[in-house]
Amino acid sequence: MNRPLLIVGASGRAAAQSACRAGWQPFVIDLFADEDTRALGPVWQCPLVDYPQGFIALATQAPPGPWMYIGGLENYPDVVQPISRTRELYGVRPDVLKSIRDPFFLQTLVPMPAMFRAGEPLDATRQWLSKPFRSSGGLGIQPLCVAAPASGSDEYYSQEYLDAPSYSALFLFNGHGSPTLIGVCAQLIGEPWLHAPAFQYCGNIGPIPIDDGLKLRLQEFGNALIPLGLLGLVGIDFLRTGNELFVLEVNPRYTASVELYERASGESLLGAHLQAFQTSPPNPLSETERGDKRIHGKAILYSVSTFVVAPDHPWRGPDFADIPTVGSTISEGQPVVTLFASGDTEEECRQRLIELARASEPR
Repeated sequence: MNRPLLIVGASGRAAAQSACRAGWQPFVIDLFADEDTRALGPVWQCPLVDYPQGFIALATQAPPGPWMYIGGLENYPDVVQPISRTRELYGVRPDVLKSIRDPFFLQTLVPMPAMFRAGEPLDATRQWLSKPFRSSGGLGIQPLCVAAPASGSDEYYSQEYLDAPSYSALFLFNGHGSPTLIGVCAQLIGEPWLHAPAFQYCGNIGPIPIDDGLKLRLQEFGNALIPLGLLGLVGIDFLRTGNELFVLEVNPRYTASVELYERASGESLLGAHLQAFQTSPPNPLSETERGDKRIHGKAILYSVSTFVVAPDHPWRGPDFADIPTVGSTISEGQPVVTLFASGDTEEECRQRLIELARASEPR
């Protein structure tokens, strides 16, 4: 009989699929309760108006067993803490979350774009962004007018905007020596063909080939985080400008890009994540050992208008996931569905995602 695992966060489908492959029985509490998530096991939907505090009461009512959080909850240690009082947490502890999600603490460990508290004077010759401390997936990020900077606030900070491609590196921390660098994916941010708002996360392409120099630099970033006592899967988002790397944030959880590595390897990386909290796990499949050398991609299609999901919706088959239930209402600006494609190169994969997005518009 599979072991129970409670998965809590914005969207649980990918982690639940990985849990099933690793021999666990997922019980999901998320914001969407999508059709394909329901096919994996019990799912409870947390109303968006109750996010994130509503997760606490729902988790209390869920069957006993260990739990893990997914996207968004790393910003809310005040939600992680009460849930962890009654069940074992397979994730980074709340006290560590407070440090690793604080950009001003993080910049003492790794290089980051210049940052200032909201309201502090900024160099008018550079471009700046206003970023929420509790942002997830780029939500709430806005260009900042230096002539009229945001007033002082403990909810936002200013960060220099660097016009450079965005990537995510995935690590496995097991508490024994250096973390394992699993690989790197390119990030899709604010793509018009997905109707995504500017700066908003809308997918990944990878794993992509990386040179030894980049591997060494990323390993240095991972090693710099060792003193925090991180365990399990951890993502590091970064920009690459010429020979320089700048970290944007650290996501101490099962990240959105993990399923691309799983598609390439055929293995459950969530299994390795869970083992990190029990015993010393074996090294996961590395970028050079994976059998599937294709480049995989996932893209999140956003809605340009409010609509009700019809029974004849076009999102069926292996190219689609996070499929909304028939009769549900998708509001303007909300995610509609996740698309998958692959190719021999990053550009070929991206082009196939673009074509699939055009053919998948809601009707």
